[in-house]
Amino acid sequence: MDQKKNIILFPGTLQSYQNTLTTLLETEQYDEALKLLHYLLQCEGEDEETYKEWELLLEWLTTHTATLQQNQKADGEEWDETNIINEQIQMKLLEDEGYTDKLLEMLMNESSSVEKKWLALDQLVHIDDKQMNEKIIKWFQNGSLNPMLQFKALQTLKQRGATGKVSFNKLGEKLKVNIENTPIHFEDFPNVVVDVIQSVREITETNDPIISAFAEQTWKEYLSYIYGTNNYTEITQLQNSAPCAYALHKISLEMTIGSIDEELLIQSYDLKKHEVLMMEKTYKNIKSYIETVLQIY
Repeated sequence: MDQKKNIILFPGTLQSYQNTLTTLLETEQYDEALKLLHYLLQCEGEDEETYKEWELLLEWLTTHTATLQQNQKADGEEWDETNIINEQIQMKLLEDEGYTDKLLEMLMNESSSVEKKWLALDQLVHIDDKQMNEKIIKWFQNGSLNPMLQFKALQTLKQRGATGKVSFNKLGEKLKVNIENTPIHFEDFPNVVVDVIQSVREITETNDPIISAFAEQTWKEYLSYIYGTNNYTEITQLQNSAPCAYALHKISLEMTIGSIDEELLIQSYDLKKHEVLMMEKTYKNIKSYIETVLQIY
């Protein structure tokens, strides 16, 4: 473990770092996640279980990224990351017959962090067990889970080949979704949802690359947070991306530079009067997500 320095994390700061770590894992920014874990392991004042979780994540990410680098083809072609991860998991199973049970314990233990559960779901995709889908669904339907973790569970079930509808509660709503319709990659979302990023990027990327990057990350996380809810359905049924792109751009400006020119922003997105209400609703919902999950504002 990294040698600790005289760095004390206050509760609010720790939560902020935990949120950042979850985001990095969600978006597969493994190099940045490794850097953050090395830093956190140098800090003092946390309980032993927290340090153990960070060390587990660090060990897995270190092995995972090293294997990906070793398997990169010399001709620059993309390699099959899924097969590489599967090979790692199969080796683990050969070394430890109880590895599957350890993953399930990691997933279902209420005291496990979101990051730890995320790591378990990533690996359970590759476990050959006919009963695994039922076990994940049973866990998924019981208790109150983190909304983004619920989305990750749906992705895991789809990647395992599960089909059919699954019922669950999310953000105060009773939902029923088709597992096979769950987006695995961002491009799998409906076009009007994907176009939101492109609309913001076209306006911001040249002059405000930081805002563009912040907006893209926020939008992807927000979609996983609301997936399956009435708010999500409403967004997918829009005729164009302008209301959501405007709302996302506005809140991204507020979060990064703190000031906006509303008139200029309306002109940039050619927002129509009948679209203003949807824009305001989306803005309010994204802001609520940021306040609740990222604990900002």
